[in-house]
Amino acid sequence: MPTNIDRLVDAARERLGDHLQAVVHGDIEHREYTLAYAQSGFTERHEAENVTQVVEEHTLERIEIPYQESLHPTLGDLEVTIRVYEDGVNVHGWGWDGESSIVVVYLDDDVADVPWVVEQIRGLGGTDG
Repeated sequence: MPTNIDRLVDAARERLGDHLQAVVHGDIEHREYTLAYAQSGFTERHEAENVTQVVEEHTLERIEIPYQESLHPTLGDLEVTIRVYEDGVNVHGWGWDGESSIVVVYLDDDVADVPWVVEQIRGLGGTDG
């Protein structure tokens, strides 16, 4: 696992506690995903093969990113998207380790720490060491 993902998981577990459900990262182009952290309740709801399917669903969002960026050219690249559901929040980070990289932080339904998660994801773009 990349060192910066290790740091994200450690910091998120310390800061968010039970609000953190899971962290998944990978490469959309190569269809390779790693479950970096998951609470037992998360893994019970999402078996390993389902996690891959769920992450691949996020790739549909990646397809429309160039269009979204073209609508707002003065804002720069789209780095993070947030999906708020009735019982949880998914925070997606795009392109932090190459054009096709993705990291998804799954939270429970408490949105209070979403800005902190966004800040952490945006900080992943540094070196891996």
